[in-house]
Amino acid sequence: MIPYYNPNLYFSTIIKALFIKNAEQKIEEHFRSYTGKKYVLLTDSCRSALKLAYQCIDKKGHVITSPLTCQVAIHPILDTDNKPIYVDIKKETLVIDEDKIENVISDKTIAIQAIHFGGTPCQMNKINEIADRNNLVLIEDCAQGYGAKCDNTNTGSWGDISCFSMMKNLYGIGGGIFVTDNKEYYEKAKEILKSVNKTNYLLTIYRIILRLIETKRKFNFFEKIYIFFKENIKNTKRKKITVNRMNSFEKKVNMIQLRKSADINQHRIEIANKMLFSLRNNIRIQNYLPKFDVNYSYTKFNLFSDYFDVSLIKKLNEKGIEAKHLEHKYGVLYQSKLTESLELVNYHLIHDNLISLPIIGNEEVIASIIRIIVNDK
Repeated sequence: MIPYYNPNLYFSTIIKALFIKNAEQKIEEHFRSYTGKKYVLLTDSCRSALKLAYQCIDKKGHVITSPLTCQVAIHPILDTDNKPIYVDIKKETLVIDEDKIENVISDKTIAIQAIHFGGTPCQMNKINEIADRNNLVLIEDCAQGYGAKCDNTNTGSWGDISCFSMMKNLYGIGGGIFVTDNKEYYEKAKEILKSVNKTNYLLTIYRIILRLIETKRKFNFFEKIYIFFKENIKNTKRKKITVNRMNSFEKKVNMIQLRKSADINQHRIEIANKMLFSLRNNIRIQNYLPKFDVNYSYTKFNLFSDYFDVSLIKKLNEKGIEAKHLEHKYGVLYQSKLTESLELVNYHLIHDNLISLPIIGNEEVIASIIRIIVNDK
């Protein structure tokens, strides 16, 4: 199986982590530099950071956002008794259509949650203007956005509050980042974090073991172990998000992974562009168009074409290419729609015709993917 995701975690990293000092301070300094924001807090996940954002703005109402996302991105809105209001997306970028945002603003609207889906940045300059003009809190969901840019400005630099995942393309073992320039939000969030628990160390150990195995999945032995691990983890119903703090060992491992993420991500971008070039020569890809003034980080390699569907995802998996849709849980190939609103024309079209491929550099595998997709037309 060509794995969808490689955590790039090695046993040597765990050993090195034992000797890391001031990990929290170094992580905070990194995100202050990356976003230009004054205040940084560490949580146990991006979803925790997002929930913390809604807790500290201390308002209830409607939150404008995109429906094309994993369900987890919407849970912080729901868990804080707010209501998501979905705006249609653009075919060319798969992110929220900023020109349609003001159409749904009402006296109940409290915030805009801009989701940088798959490492494709939203048009943040325009969204920021809309938020300012309408006195709305702007929350940047950078779970998949780290490394992407809009108008040559890093994602996370625009929001009143911005939230990052320490996993995804930062390759950590868990953890989230909350950043803001608003001292009032920071003080409230900091106070909330004082009263919560740290990530359970047993969970940290499990994550480390699983990431080590995932890194070696290209070898058949480790693939079998990975399948065994995943098949024996019980799927439970969704529970409300519990905000926790990152524990000390998570911070140390995440700091090491953060150091090497820039080089890994640059390599991923080069491979993704190479794959995109090869695919465009053979099939009609309708997103990742060069005319938009953005830099993609390809956290997820999401491809939209009007003849893709879930059967293609299944076929790719049967042929040993671990393709996905929106849902990235083990054994789940397809995520059901978040809304059936008929006004969201592009969303329905794209949702039903979207695949996400692993980013690999092997010419033979790229050729194999192209053959499978072309033969499926």
